Amino acid sequence: SGPPVTPTMALSPVPMEHSGPTVSPSAAPSSAPVAVTISHAVLKTWTDATGTAWYHIVVEVTNTGGGLASLNGATESYTVDHKDGSVAASGTFSHVFPQVIAPGEQGYYVTTGTFEHGTRLATIGKVEPSITIDTGAAAQPRFTVSHLTVRRNPSGTGLQVAGVVTNAGGLNATHGLIGIILLDKNGAILAGLIDATGIQTLHAGQTKSFTTAYPGTPPLA
Repeated sequence: SGPPVTPTMALSPVPMEHSGPTVSPSAAPSSAPVAVTISHAVLKTWTDATGTAWYHIVVEVTNTGGGLASLNGATESYTVDHKDGSVAASGTFSHVFPQVIAPGEQGYYVTTGTFEHGTRLATIGKVEPSITIDTGAAAQPRFTVSHLTVRRNPSGTGLQVAGVVTNAGGLNATHGLIGIILLDKNGAILAGLIDATGIQTLHAGQTKSFTTAYPGTPPLA
């Protein structure tokens, strides 16, 4: 049934309810100072059955300021270096969630890609993320997530997550995105998954199920 992992859910445009600070819906952006720092930067690499070398990056940021921070308004990029300091890969992150984080809350940048043909994983060093956020944001309503299950992806070597999301607020949500951070039993980040299609529209009080293995996780025993 898969390795022991603890899924931590964060939803865009809003985060799920959890033990962090609670915010109330507001139409006006926060005017308090915005400060976001990088908490963790995780790089996973592997080679698939065809010999293609892949990388998977999850960067966790924490709102250390006094106001709401809009992660979607960030200037962001990453560089994966060889051990000798030369660049193996670079780009911008594919997904970010939640869109808005309150002081003390975490957000995540996730991307997956392939190295140039012939890249040897033994030469890969570290990931260097660059994220600058200076945009305040309006507070957002909250979603709730339940009935989570984690298993090996039936059509791949990574993991698949399924669950149920509910819009418990009074506002309709559009262009929603579900972000999932998988943690091991010690709380270390294993991978990030995205469902960008399951809740494109989620009306107030509505519940929908979702299943995702996108964009693919490293092989996990």
